[in-house]
Amino acid sequence: MFCLGLFSIGTATSKTATAIFITRFFGGLFGSAPVSNVSAALGDIWAPRARGTAVTFYAVCVTGGPTLGPVIGSSLTVSHLGWRWTEYIEAIWVFTIFIVGVFALPELYAPVLLKRKAIRLRKTTGTQAYWHPHEDVKLDFKSIVTKQISRPIRMIVTEPMVTCITFYASFVYGILYLTLAVFPIVFEEIRGWKLVISTLPFLGLLVGVLCAMAINLTNQPRYMRIADENEGRPVPEARLPPMLIGGVLM
Repeated sequence: MFCLGLFSIGTATSKTATAIFITRFFGGLFGSAPVSNVSAALGDIWAPRARGTAVTFYAVCVTGGPTLGPVIGSSLTVSHLGWRWTEYIEAIWVFTIFIVGVFALPELYAPVLLKRKAIRLRKTTGTQAYWHPHEDVKLDFKSIVTKQISRPIRMIVTEPMVTCITFYASFVYGILYLTLAVFPIVFEEIRGWKLVISTLPFLGLLVGVLCAMAINLTNQPRYMRIADENEGRPVPEARLPPMLIGGVLM
């Protein structure tokens, strides 16, 4: 996120189209990390019974944010601030969240916590009996290639359910982000609407996102009941009904 903030400032101060393209590329590269990592982090923070609620609100941010962005950006562009402040405000927001995360978000990954505890006990007791397998985990180029990169590819190829969900999610995300390019053409260039007015149809997508949030939250008590019947263990298929409704509506 820190790098995203830096490249956002770089975009805001760019003087040429080339500089804008380069800084936006690297801003998107570093900005994609939270989108791909937060779901796993939520799994460390929340218990299985409450995890669905947390992921639902996270999904609202991921899918609802792009629907608000054009409206806010167009309003800034036509104001006295100009388009560069779309990047400055993004940088201010990113740096604020970064600082809050550094000081207010502790480490929550269980293997790391147990590893630290084992190291601390060895130092305080003087005995070498305390040890955790995570101490042998090394993050190097070889492990990144053989595990972090190859594992998702192997899951997509060998797990039919993962393959289906991946293609479905890719299709939905593709439709969502294609609207970012299509709506300005349809409503501003073809219909001749003013800049801010031409972005208001994005709010229709936001309404749909909020309706999806309501459907998922309505399913949460049912999921918690099924999880309790399964002795607290996650029941992935119990989350399918909202997706079935969403698929039909899509």
